[in-house]
Amino acid sequence: MPDKPHFENHGSPHPVGIDIPEQELPVLAGEVDTTLEKGFHWLRFPAHLEELFERETGATRAHYLIIGGLVSVLIYNLFLFADRIMIPDVFSSALVIHFAIITPATFLFMAALYRGIPAVARENLEAAITVGTGAGVIYLLNISKDPKAIYYHAVLLLIITFGNIIVQLRFWQAVAASMLLGGIYVIFYPFSPGVPVLVQASNITVLYTCIGFTLFANYRLEHDQRRSYLLNLRERIQHAILSVKNMKLAELSHIDPLTAIPNRLELNEYLDRLVQQPQSDSLAILMADIDHFKLYNDCYGHPAGDECLRQIAGVLLKSLRNSADIVARFGGEEFVALLPGADMRIAGLVAERIRLAVQNLAIPHQASPISAGVTISVGIAAGSFSTSSDVQGMLARADAALYRAKSDGRNCVRQ
Repeated sequence: MPDKPHFENHGSPHPVGIDIPEQELPVLAGEVDTTLEKGFHWLRFPAHLEELFERETGATRAHYLIIGGLVSVLIYNLFLFADRIMIPDVFSSALVIHFAIITPATFLFMAALYRGIPAVARENLEAAITVGTGAGVIYLLNISKDPKAIYYHAVLLLIITFGNIIVQLRFWQAVAASMLLGGIYVIFYPFSPGVPVLVQASNITVLYTCIGFTLFANYRLEHDQRRSYLLNLRERIQHAILSVKNMKLAELSHIDPLTAIPNRLELNEYLDRLVQQPQSDSLAILMADIDHFKLYNDCYGHPAGDECLRQIAGVLLKSLRNSADIVARFGGEEFVALLPGADMRIAGLVAERIRLAVQNLAIPHQASPISAGVTISVGIAAGSFSTSSDVQGMLARADAALYRAKSDGRNCVRQ
């Protein structure tokens, strides 16, 4: 069947690129604006935003770290050629560190990322691998007696740069990893025999300068990433709020504000969809009119008339057969029901059920010349259809049948 009109969307996640219930969107928008205004100098959002940030970026971050892990393992092990040249006396130790410690640890970390681990564990483990890799370099520098080991210092700079800039450890993990490596370096390397004092001082200065520059760059990268996320999130929230408003406006334009059922516009569009997406070649149309409704309004007043319309609309809704049937307010006190797949016999049964249900409401109507209560007259038509003109013809026949019901004394069903 063609899509039936749907006029409720209470608290469901909104479909516009953000998994947040629509009633929470304005609150979230305020959080985003406040965070952008106040800043996030400590690189942390309020708890709710931080959770959303991780939920929306965590998978991409994990994928990036897996790719970074593969690249780092490849490059790290290629440096064995440099180890062989610059620290040949401890090359066997280098092989153990590379293939028995760092490489297996990195692959285990990538496997954990693939399976999914919490964000804090993910970032801490990445920082731990960076520290372990750097500590391995410091250890080899400390135990090597080869004069060329003095040039091996640059490898540690590359590891810090790779962790802080390429892999982009989260800033606070980058700070912890860099400071820890800097501390280990200061504790062990200057006491390596055979290293001139000026070289020691120069290397320490270069190391901490590298740490400072890369941490500054790391901070800016994460800050800009988080700011871009907030700006994008704000745009998506605004889009979502606008979409919700547009959806509600569209719904309002297709429903009758008094009775909260589809109006004539929705009825016409539904008939168009029915022709374009036929699931059945038959259709029954019921056209109902409240008997002497003008006299009812004159007697009881328009507020009472409005309540009467609402009650009868409710009866019509309850009398439909299934979700494929719809009822609409056609205008004034007139209603139309569409019963796809129904024939004249079924239309007659439904129409009579509606007529009796309205009569059983026993809404007083002392001005009516035919009954002490409110009644309706119903005209029905049914048949096959394949074009819009067929449907319009059925509407005309139902209207003519309604006229006959009125001519025959009202409070009856005619075809």
